[in-house]
Amino acid sequence: MVKELIPSIVFLGVCEKAELIKQGHFINSHHNIIGLNNNLFSYIFPFNLKGQKLIFSFYNPQNLKNAKIKLFDSDNKNIMAIDVGLDKLDNIENINSKKERMPQEGYTMMQIEDNFPTGHLMIYDIGIDIIRMNPEKIKIVLEQDKVEIPIGILNIHYSKAPPFNAELIAAIKSDPVALKTIVLELGCKKCNNILKTYAGLDKNKKLESNGTIWFKELPNQFKCNCGLTIFDLKYIRENLHAFLSVAKTETEIKYSSVRLYTNDKLNNIIYRFEKLINDETNEEEIHKFIKNELLILQSFSPKKIFSKIPILTDYVTDFCVVNNKNDLLLIEIEKANTPLMKKDGGMRSEMVHAIDQVRDWLHEIRDNKQAILKAMKLKIENINMIKGVVILGRDKDYDKEKLRKLKSKDFGEVTFYTYDDILNGLKTTVNNINNI
Repeated sequence: MVKELIPSIVFLGVCEKAELIKQGHFINSHHNIIGLNNNLFSYIFPFNLKGQKLIFSFYNPQNLKNAKIKLFDSDNKNIMAIDVGLDKLDNIENINSKKERMPQEGYTMMQIEDNFPTGHLMIYDIGIDIIRMNPEKIKIVLEQDKVEIPIGILNIHYSKAPPFNAELIAAIKSDPVALKTIVLELGCKKCNNILKTYAGLDKNKKLESNGTIWFKELPNQFKCNCGLTIFDLKYIRENLHAFLSVAKTETEIKYSSVRLYTNDKLNNIIYRFEKLINDETNEEEIHKFIKNELLILQSFSPKKIFSKIPILTDYVTDFCVVNNKNDLLLIEIEKANTPLMKKDGGMRSEMVHAIDQVRDWLHEIRDNKQAILKAMKLKIENINMIKGVVILGRDKDYDKEKLRKLKSKDFGEVTFYTYDDILNGLKTTVNNINNI
């Protein structure tokens, strides 16, 4: 009978964030690990593994000697090796020592259990460029005494971005940190042959006159003059627009960008919106302003925004938003001076009417869900929940406690906001951006 090889190390995955929490003596310290997963997703390739945090669990590390963790790509080529033998990891060199053991650069270790046998976590920050040109499966093995034992898999996936259409562009415009333009530069370090491409909310004739190519018009492949550097351009051609609303791109490709909103522009939108609702403007003028300044809807975390969508033949929504939870929000806006409460704290008829109207929308959608979603080119399986939103009235002139109770009231599938809620949420977001 052949004895099965059981590794002393297992790969748990990569994480979004890992932080060492120190609490007095080092044995009381621990790590907070967030977003542990063995899958990575990228909108475009090349994709750089630099900066990723690899998480390993050690069982009885006293048994390790001359051990290495190796990463192999889909062609079985070794792309990285990590020395993990006891002679390399100072912090587990003397496992029973009462002294605090400090890890070498790149490693962070945490002892899980002090009794025999022992267990540890290792967090390894990849500090070198490891460029992957395509989606692939990376095999992770433990090499010890010339024997390789598989200890895990890291999958790198291609993530298809939503179509670059009017609804997505509207959602991008609601993002206060969105980009107006992003320009990527691909090149060969040997022959200095360069290709520039860009994505933006609109085409840019000035960029194109300088030879920068609109991303949708890229060829299938970039091949430099000397033939050393070859890029598959299909990922960039399909997905570059995704980075207009993504703050950071994990790519080897050099890029530059222009923000959609300067700090001055953000502050100006707030000023004009506040003036608009203070002037007790009618709801059509408010709708027109929001449609032109979709930043006002930022608190709803839009992925898609639709304006004036009919619900069969009886109703028309002011806005529909698909948010980052894939909920569909049907938004009704009323006048900013719409009264909310009576003196006793009860709702005024105007507010009751607005909430009932949105409930009627929801009732119609439940009865005709497929047809209504199809009109918006949305698939039923891509929508989580359908909810209603009513925006009306102001906070001023009402008793604070009675207003608080009104806002905390459960309206079922309908959520109620005043214009001050929307305004104050926008101010908070913009102030945070201005302070960065």
